[in-house]
Amino acid sequence: MQIFLLSLITLASVLSLLGVLPYQWFQIPLAALALAALCVVFNRLLSRIFRTSGHDDSAIITGLILALIFGPLEVASQAHIAVVLAGIAMASKYILAFKHRHFFNPAALTAVIAWPIIGESASWWIGSWHFAPLVALGGSLVTHKTGRQVMVVALLGTIITSSAVKSFFGSGEIGDLDQIINPLIHSPILFFATVMLLEPVTSPSNRRQQAVYAVIVGLVLSWLPSIISGFQQGFELALLTGNIYTRIVKKGITMKLTLAHKKKLSENITSFIFEATDRLKFTPGQFLEWTLPHAKPDSRGQRRYFTISSSPTESHIALTTKFAGETSSSFKKTLFDLELGQEIIAANLDGEFVLPNDAKSPLVFIAGGIGVTPYRSMIKWLLDTGNKRKITLLYSAKKESELIFRDLFSKAEKEIGLKTVYVLTDQTPTIASARKGFIDQPMITEEVPNWQQSLFYISGPEPMVEAFEKMLSKMGVPSSHIKRDFFLGYEETYQLKQGS
Repeated sequence: MQIFLLSLITLASVLSLLGVLPYQWFQIPLAALALAALCVVFNRLLSRIFRTSGHDDSAIITGLILALIFGPLEVASQAHIAVVLAGIAMASKYILAFKHRHFFNPAALTAVIAWPIIGESASWWIGSWHFAPLVALGGSLVTHKTGRQVMVVALLGTIITSSAVKSFFGSGEIGDLDQIINPLIHSPILFFATVMLLEPVTSPSNRRQQAVYAVIVGLVLSWLPSIISGFQQGFELALLTGNIYTRIVKKGITMKLTLAHKKKLSENITSFIFEATDRLKFTPGQFLEWTLPHAKPDSRGQRRYFTISSSPTESHIALTTKFAGETSSSFKKTLFDLELGQEIIAANLDGEFVLPNDAKSPLVFIAGGIGVTPYRSMIKWLLDTGNKRKITLLYSAKKESELIFRDLFSKAEKEIGLKTVYVLTDQTPTIASARKGFIDQPMITEEVPNWQQSLFYISGPEPMVEAFEKMLSKMGVPSSHIKRDFFLGYEETYQLKQGS
């Protein structure tokens, strides 16, 4: 996100230098630097006052967003405005918060509060058509990386539909294509949709709730100016309205977990066992947002989403992840170096990658590498509760040594009838239930005779999940029978067998 925002600031400076935009080119990066620095300073100060962890990366992003929607500010003559904006934005994250999670988008709330205090409202100067190509490109990359496409589609769809409805009732015609496209290009809508709407803390994690959230924001944004003539803060209030919806539906769980044990499961996979003061109630297959403050975080920041690999029947909370040595992210390096007794913050329990209510539905679990973690939680829960499901687990890894949780799966084979098929892509297997090659259509039809009636679960790196989703669709499996759970940040690809 920071790279995307900095690229917009760079483009604005270049266009101003060339005379395309009517701004002093050097004021734009200066204002961005000042706002980002002030946000960091206020964030660190307030985190000490409130005795909680602050995140510089989040503060920097807020500062850059403020620079793109206010002004552009002239640092010398408007330094006081920059101080007020940064102060309001950071204060909102600590004062209007519950269990260290802020309620409202800081930049949007700042725009609403600043106007009556200093008479400065957001100009949304980033809405110029000159930025549209870069916003569309960068925004699509950010949206894809965060997996929140449904929010952007729902928002834009609501805005376009509302525009057509207003046009129809106003003139009796829906309007031509230009009337639909021009507002997207000549306004901040694309920036708003791909940057501000997606803030993870103030938006839902559940896809269905994300769609509802985006529709609510789109409706307020489309109709509020029509209801209140001359209204100037539609973007801000629309987003804050959506934030209220998020706070109603989002599980506000925040807890500090203490590292009790580390268990190395393979050469590059480790399970971290945490203890919690209060027992966490969750459904097998759900995930948590994990926050680990550390010095010099890389571009991926100090927060991650990880599936809970332990079962609700166990007294601890387990996080199991893969490391890539020196190329691992700063978050994972810090996690790997955690000492016993140190703490990590877990919040925002969510996830729909869970067992179906119908216990009679045959299930096919497809796991790629570390994607086996949600299945470990589910199968351990089934064992501990004595539930039986008809499940075939197709578990792919490069080498036999990377197959984890085998003892648990062997026990499940004996006690609840689990069928496990291990598939090695880079090594000839030595265990009886393993095959060499790739999980493909012939293998699925051979190992799962009732695959047409089965629910398919796919978990692993994003390229793998996408590849299997396409393959299953070609096989005639309806999308309603496919559940997907992918892990961002794993660059390894998964290639299906040639010709499958």
